[in-house]
Amino acid sequence: HRSADDTMVELGASAPPLGVLPDVPVDPGEPVDLAPGDQFLVLTDGFFEYADRSDEQFGMERVHDWLRESRSMPARQAILDLTARVTAFAAGAPQMDDLTAVLIRRSK
Repeated sequence: HRSADDTMVELGASAPPLGVLPDVPVDPGEPVDLAPGDQFLVLTDGFFEYADRSDEQFGMERVHDWLRESRSMPARQAILDLTARVTAFAAGAPQMDDLTAVLIRRSK
């Protein structure tokens, strides 16, 4: 999340998931510059693909909304909040994938 213009930049994966295939080289990808106030979220697809009982997925738009709304929360609390939002959205639908997130913020 770019704070200066409130935009989201999504980066694709640079390698297969870690540990899925043995001895697969990992491309470190391009460097990401963070300006003061920017946030960098590393997120598994278990969050945005989590579906409710009608098969509607949580989706990236809701993740983007959460990222904007949670910027004043400590990172740990923010990730717990995202997890709570996803599970509330699913309303009891089974979790089909892992939920793993890392949130990095550049302070002002």
